[in-house]
Amino acid sequence: MTANEYTLLIVESPTIADYINQLRIPWLEVMATGGFCWHPVFNPQKLSLGKKADPEKRALRRELKQKSDWFNRIVIATDSDSSGDFIAWTVANFLPQKELFRAQLRLLTENSIMNRVSEAGKISQPNLKKKLEKRFVFRHLWNRHFRISIEDAALASLFTMINPFSAFSATRGTIFRSDEPVRTRYNQPLNGFNIDSGYNFHRPHSTWGLLEDLTSYPLFKSFEDSANKIFELFTATQDRELLHTISYPRTDASGYYKSTWNRIEAEWIKSLDLEKLLPPSARNILSDAVPHESIHPTNIFQTPDKMRGLLKPDLFFIYTQIYKRFMKSITWETSDCLFFEGECGIRLYPQNSSEVQDSLSITPRWTVESAGDRLCALGAVRPAAYGKKLDRWISRDLLKRNGIYLEPKGILKYDPELISSCHDTLIKAREIIDREEMGRDELKQLFPISR
Repeated sequence: MTANEYTLLIVESPTIADYINQLRIPWLEVMATGGFCWHPVFNPQKLSLGKKADPEKRALRRELKQKSDWFNRIVIATDSDSSGDFIAWTVANFLPQKELFRAQLRLLTENSIMNRVSEAGKISQPNLKKKLEKRFVFRHLWNRHFRISIEDAALASLFTMINPFSAFSATRGTIFRSDEPVRTRYNQPLNGFNIDSGYNFHRPHSTWGLLEDLTSYPLFKSFEDSANKIFELFTATQDRELLHTISYPRTDASGYYKSTWNRIEAEWIKSLDLEKLLPPSARNILSDAVPHESIHPTNIFQTPDKMRGLLKPDLFFIYTQIYKRFMKSITWETSDCLFFEGECGIRLYPQNSSEVQDSLSITPRWTVESAGDRLCALGAVRPAAYGKKLDRWISRDLLKRNGIYLEPKGILKYDPELISSCHDTLIKAREIIDREEMGRDELKQLFPISR
């Protein structure tokens, strides 16, 4: 791409479009689709995907067609989930004479956006449609084969199947988190621990982790309320100017990009103790292919004290929590821990106590954060909708909340054999959908009765 080539950037969210336009990059204009301009039309006989125009988006499609003639370059920057891919495919299909590009926005800063737009790759409509079709085929075959939703099946599997656990409770009430996952069953006590010591690395905030932190306080009424307020902090303004408080807050990541670590290190050296900063060997550096990194303040020197008075009390509270976790996540400390002899080298670090005592047993539990991690890995939730889904599960009496823990309620009504079959199907389907060389035939083989 020629430097500063006149570019139209297409995103899904009007809020994100306003955010980027306020950066006033002179050669870049951003427009939002506001969701689907076309809706999916799935043919169950042919197992094929089509589209149908949304009549209420006629004016927006007309605007898109007009602007496609004005701009030298068109870049689509929707998320890499089903809805984001569908929007990218339908827009590309709508503008067949144009060469369109795809980018994943990481940091919503001027330099990062310009770099991502400049480095955008060409869209391959056939590959994009194939991946989308596999997702629709899978859901169609699932709904024909199982009498339970994908989301409910994944939730039930947390409490009935062997899973990777990272959160544990002790008989004395201490909450532990492991440095590596332990594969076991929910609520099955583990024994055989020794007191040890090691480096306690704190995970940075994902959407799940931040929701867990916030909903422990009475200030927040529900998970969805917390999620909405987090996004409100992200878009907070003063005198119509963005405050640029935090990075994009809807993410399942547990790490930072290399460019972010470089910036942290450069800012840290100016006035802070370099010895406390995580060494490169201990940093979780995300691949550039990951759409969003963990949530963090956009400026290490933008301390809560400096933000006091600029934010509403509830948003200031959220910012303070984010800043505290961020500082913990980029530094290290030694701590007593429990060493689990049943697994090679796994240590459990206390989260709500400074002392480690012998416990009769350690019990694997699901917290808001760890459950979000696992449900996302199973393809059942995305960060933007996690809060709403948690509230629905609780309101339907499928799930109950006990502090930071999520405990089963009505979700255990399902037959364990059914959930076992669902769980295996979800895991196999994720592999097929993610691998380009595998297609609909492999998905159909997961549902032999449905063929």
